[in-house]
Amino acid sequence: MEILDKTDALELFVDDEAMAQDVTKVMNNVGDIRSDLALMANGKTIEMPHELSKLLLNILEALGKGTRISISTTPEEVSANTAADMLGVSRPTFLKWAKEHDTTFSRVGKQKRFLTSDVLKLRDIQREKKIAAFEALRKELDALE
Repeated sequence: MEILDKTDALELFVDDEAMAQDVTKVMNNVGDIRSDLALMANGKTIEMPHELSKLLLNILEALGKGTRISISTTPEEVSANTAADMLGVSRPTFLKWAKEHDTTFSRVGKQKRFLTSDVLKLRDIQREKKIAAFEALRKELDALE
């Protein structure tokens, strides 16, 4: 396994076939991706919270497939460009969403800075809108049948 440690970032890549097989074996033994994990440390078993278990299982599953994983920290404030990248949209789309939801920002010179927590709230709002639109479309399709 190759682990590249950068400033505030960790990149993982299983480049060894034996390691990839070990990861796959662990995933096969876990079975259900919704399972919770426990950590054995110094003879003690520590139950992991469900969200952390889910994250680690997703990481292991990706590593078993040979995918490179990057884990990084996010600053408290981000630029509009970074926020747009986090949401997978263009900068103008992010700024439109931010304006629609009266998202506060500060300025550093000419650059707008948004709280990461506010950006993640916008992500959740947009995700809920997508789910609602999908459900509405599904109901319409069911009505046609």
